[in-house]
Amino acid sequence: MQTFYDKSDSPPDILAYLTDKYQETGTTLDKTEASAFLDFCRKYLSDHRPNETTPVTNNLGIRLTNGDRVLLCPIVGDTAPEVPGTMQGRASVDVIASRG
Repeated sequence: MQTFYDKSDSPPDILAYLTDKYQETGTTLDKTEASAFLDFCRKYLSDHRPNETTPVTNNLGIRLTNGDRVLLCPIVGDTAPEVPGTMQGRASVDVIASRG
């Protein structure tokens, strides 16, 4: 089996790690096709680095330098994950004038 990262002391990027795990299932992956996709992903993520992380229910949210937000893991089930610190809808909380 071909690995898509150097198994040295540093951990692999997430894409190479998942590619290798996919191949461990016994599925053959065409090197040319996989390499082209991985090259694109690495270049894209090199140009748009993660600059903020947010805890999400059983997950991790990442904001890239281009403003895009992604989740580290796929959503499981039908329920959207809860992102702590998000604003509630304006109808959710009564706003009243202060006294005095």
